[in-house]
Amino acid sequence: MGVVDGQTTSQGHSSSSGSDGRRYGMLQCFLAAFFYGAVSFLITTINKSVLTIYKFPSFQLVGIGQMIATLVVLQLGKLFNIIQFPGLDSSTFSKVFPLPLFYLVNLVSGLGSTKRLSLPMFTVLRRFSILFTMLLEGYLLQKHSSSRVKAVIWMMVAGAIIAALDDLAFDMQGYVLIFLNDICTAGNGVFLKKKLDIKVSEEQQYCVCSSVLLLQSGVDTCAKGGGCSHDSCGSGGGGRVSSQHSPPGF
Repeated sequence: MGVVDGQTTSQGHSSSSGSDGRRYGMLQCFLAAFFYGAVSFLITTINKSVLTIYKFPSFQLVGIGQMIATLVVLQLGKLFNIIQFPGLDSSTFSKVFPLPLFYLVNLVSGLGSTKRLSLPMFTVLRRFSILFTMLLEGYLLQKHSSSRVKAVIWMMVAGAIIAALDDLAFDMQGYVLIFLNDICTAGNGVFLKKKLDIKVSEEQQYCVCSSVLLLQSGVDTCAKGGGCSHDSCGSGGGGRVSSQHSPPGF
């Protein structure tokens, strides 16, 4: 009876541990999804505020700031052993190519479309990235979604098209930028999965590599004045934003 009781107790303990593990895993997934959504919302809202309400003239400069922030946060995390990822070497750049190109176009087109489109229209048209991801996964990874998932995605896309048809503030440049952003978002995700097999350490290494590669080109673009239009920077005001459009702190 002692052995049997011992086995029963052990099995019960194992079952309880497995149940706790599943609950912990589900909680992790929920929190990851929640914080991902919250951060995405905050990034979009803050970018929109900076570029439109505060009339910051250069979305390229905003992109440079995001690259620098990426480098600083990841390197600090590595310094304090919060995260770990391999260092950069000559093989890293060939390994991650063409992901830095997707990163660059994704960053610039995302900020540009955020500046030109209203937030509701930006959010609606971003739904096309899900469709493009599904199509690319089927073509490159041979990963096919179920009929139910396809039906839901097509319904989302149909809703986006209907909403776009009723857009009174039609902006062709904004629409081109948002579709470029959708394509590059899909391409970045699928190629990242194809090349790096979604290893967290390699994803962080890719972020560092992309930021390092593209930071200099972004600085050169802004130095040549590519991020400021005559309307926003002033054609005769020495390159400064007029005082009536400049809120405190800018």
